Amino acid sequence: MLDFLNNTQGKVVKIEELIFTTLINTLSNILFRKDFLDLNDDKTAHRLKFGLLKILENSVTPNVSDFFPIVGGLDLQGLRKDSLNHLDELSSFSEAIVKERRAQMAKKVVVADHEKDFLDRLLENKFTTAQINILVLELFIAGTDTVVTTIEWAMAELLKNKEIMCKVYEELTIELKSNDVMKSDLSKLTYFNACIKETLRLHPVVPVLIPRRALEACEILNYTIPQNAQKEKPLKLIFNRKQ
Repeated sequence: MLDFLNNTQGKVVKIEELIFTTLINTLSNILFRKDFLDLNDDKTAHRLKFGLLKILENSVTPNVSDFFPIVGGLDLQGLRKDSLNHLDELSSFSEAIVKERRAQMAKKVVVADHEKDFLDRLLENKFTTAQINILVLELFIAGTDTVVTTIEWAMAELLKNKEIMCKVYEELTIELKSNDVMKSDLSKLTYFNACIKETLRLHPVVPVLIPRRALEACEILNYTIPQNAQKEKPLKLIFNRKQ
């Protein structure tokens, strides 16, 4: 990513696409020991991102079946069909790698323990290809969308507040002794961390109205939540204080 930025000085950079591609490649290296995307290939990155976001969008879209289970099998809004279509397309990114790795295991190709990735561990534990595809998809969605959104908003806020950006730059210059940022360095970056938390406060990345339903009656603190209570209902209809 840094090399890409150094070669594009003076040009317009799409931060969203850049961060998305970098995160996908970070995850794919952990999972499969290889990059999925090329920073110079905007089309593939856009296609993968579009598919992930559509699946995420379908999962939080109010579904008639959530309110009327009797019509659940009809998929009246086409959300299930649309999600499955995108899932099939996204699975193509990983299925070829899974097939190749299974062939290597069949030939008893020895891989040292310290070189094994997440996929090796899944195959050792007899995960099916379908299970692997779903797990990989969930990790990609959870590990990209929220982070990309937060970084975009942080960059936008810093560009609008040059004084704050200068303070962040000053702290990074003083506290970091090299371009490699280690986890141990984060505790020193108090002002930087405050900026991240303020970004999350101003621009929360998780929708606050995701449909949720209590599968059974339960108690939280001094509140009783009835079975099948849904989050989007007014709180006074859900919570009955016991005292």
